[in-house]
Amino acid sequence: MLYPGSFIWRRISDSWLLSTAAELLFAFSSLAIIACTWLCATGKVPPNPTTLANVAYGILGASGALGVFFLWGGMWRYWMLGRPANRILRRLCFLLLVAGVWYGAVLYYSVVYLPTRGNQDTLGFERREGETVPGPLLRKFRALLIAGWIAPFLFSALLIAFPKFASQLLGSALTYAPQLFMLVVFLGSAVYLLMRLYGAGMGSAKRPDKEK
Repeated sequence: MLYPGSFIWRRISDSWLLSTAAELLFAFSSLAIIACTWLCATGKVPPNPTTLANVAYGILGASGALGVFFLWGGMWRYWMLGRPANRILRRLCFLLLVAGVWYGAVLYYSVVYLPTRGNQDTLGFERREGETVPGPLLRKFRALLIAGWIAPFLFSALLIAFPKFASQLLGSALTYAPQLFMLVVFLGSAVYLLMRLYGAGMGSAKRPDKEK
């Protein structure tokens, strides 16, 4: 499953996600993101900083950049474990993580992750792999997107092989149609990934042996 920071979190277990070390690193990432945002928004950087200050700003900037993927991806991973348990709240958190990006992740960390991380019931949640498989409609949508990504290469081959025929056939559409087409393909791909991610998170449920 592809989501922000997945290149990091695919290599980390769910049990570590619930550890105290993870909580502390999430807290550090949140503070680094907030500090970087505050510095960029206010511009409160000395005009002639010292070497030590430059090093400090560099470390802060690198921590903020890495913290974006670490925190945002970690909160997505936690959301896919089924938190919060209430499905309506989980839907709202999905919108928060999508629209709020890493700032939404900071808020999710504060109001969802921190209060529920120590709850042992969290370990009783799992992602139902069967429910992450795309349904018939999503499979058709995926096939359409694949065709959309292949089409530009075929179109380029047509232009190279038959430049006069292609220009006469399409005319002035050549000036704007390719950009518009690729924009639609990009947006469609983003919607597809979000739908897959939503299905993975909303498909989380308690394991039968943990249910009361």
